[in-house]
Amino acid sequence: MASAYGSLHTCKPPSSQDAKPPVLYTTESEQNRNRRSAWKLIRNIVIVALMVIWVTHGTYSFAPTFRKCNTHKTKQETHAANAQIPNRMHYVKLLDNPGSVNELSFHFMEYLSVYAAWYYWRPDTIYLHTNAVHDTISGARDGFAGKWAKLILQIPNIKILRVTVPSVAGYTLSRNLQTEVVAAAAVRDLGGVYSAFDVHALQDIQAYRHSGFPSVLAASGDTGVSHDFFMSKRDAMLVTAWEDRLEQAYALGAGSIGETILPGVVGSIMRIAPQELRLMDTMSFVTDQDNSTMSNMLYHVPETGAEDSSKKQPDSGNLKQIEFEFIDWSNTHLVQLTDPQDRKWTGNRSEYVTPRHILDRRSNFARALYPIAKILHDKGLLQLDEEFY
Repeated sequence: MASAYGSLHTCKPPSSQDAKPPVLYTTESEQNRNRRSAWKLIRNIVIVALMVIWVTHGTYSFAPTFRKCNTHKTKQETHAANAQIPNRMHYVKLLDNPGSVNELSFHFMEYLSVYAAWYYWRPDTIYLHTNAVHDTISGARDGFAGKWAKLILQIPNIKILRVTVPSVAGYTLSRNLQTEVVAAAAVRDLGGVYSAFDVHALQDIQAYRHSGFPSVLAASGDTGVSHDFFMSKRDAMLVTAWEDRLEQAYALGAGSIGETILPGVVGSIMRIAPQELRLMDTMSFVTDQDNSTMSNMLYHVPETGAEDSSKKQPDSGNLKQIEFEFIDWSNTHLVQLTDPQDRKWTGNRSEYVTPRHILDRRSNFARALYPIAKILHDKGLLQLDEEFY
């Protein structure tokens, strides 16, 4: 093999003047000298070989000092490899009529939700699990299901996965419970983050994905956990037990008890294997479902001249004093607005959550979503007075 540093030896045939008679016998001292020369040659060859390996590969497996030049990169690679929950998203959209392109329509708030997740989290893949047939999906891509469906299907890295709607002969399962089964199975099989379309990202959740827990749940409501947002690595204890319990309940025709299954699974895991599950901090997930003081403030319009929450924290003990003040969203990763198509009470009137409502920052909820809405407005994708459904 040619050396990377050029030829180490130059050989030429000896001249007749340099020729010496062959030596048939050597003395002991000459033999020793030959041995020493041979060992020196072997040693030099080994040293040169190690230098070539070091220069060409940068590290050497059993020479720890050679790894110092690459320490920072190695730590980054190791940290990324140890992230237990993959950065991929799951959404579920089930249709009563899989062949109806009109049913694959979305509300503008649902588009805002998916775009925010893509913008803040940059997932490797966004999976949309649906029972819609190919022609329905194709029609939605072409705009026949409305503007918002078309825009959702244009978000980078989105991938459609067709699913079969869970059913039990002789029993009617609610759409929410069917969605729950599909979501649990999807995260169990692929790992990642499941979100309902009414959950909106406000900032990155990498700290939770990299927290070292195989599963993370949002704390919410009377049951203590939310069915609408969770994350897990593939085949983690939580999603495996949850999906199995759901299947057993449906097989027995007990689909109506689905809402109690997840809290029961969580309680069991927290008792026998608490290292398997983490609950998000209270302010990390804010929802209008839990009837708390915070949720009652979501749609209220801050009074003119009210102090911003960056300067003053609301007094959660007295709703009448704080209902028109600003909510501090700095510690909130997710906010949920259920039934976005319905009118919301803003404290002095009832109104729809429209693009203008968000862009004019008419409520605390609107202020939270304004940054993403402003980006879409600047891109020409969201107009003030266009239809929102």
